[in-house]
Amino acid sequence: MPDTAQFPVIFGLLKGLLEPFESHFVVKENTDAAYYLETHLIEQYKKPLMFSAIYIKKQYVSYHLFPVYMRPDLITTLSQPLQKRMQGKACFNFAKGLMLTAGAKRLGQQ
Repeated sequence: MPDTAQFPVIFGLLKGLLEPFESHFVVKENTDAAYYLETHLIEQYKKPLMFSAIYIKKQYVSYHLFPVYMRPDLITTLSQPLQKRMQGKACFNFAKGLMLTAGAKRLGQQ
């Protein structure tokens, strides 16, 4: 069973990676359990696109980074421990402590 008491701490650390970029995006959701950034309108798609989102779930904290779909080469810049947290193509799940490695920092800066 994961230590859910750590989830707000993990959420806060991940959110801290994204907050410096808020001025470039639209904050669609910002609560104690959800943080969602999307782009402004993109003419090519005729709508905004998700940039990143963080959610506290029952068993883990999920971190979604949509640009990985468009630039899969971003994955090669991540540390092995961070890559092991991947679920699918652009989602990272954290159920235990979070170490902000250079790879995790780059994840928030790409």
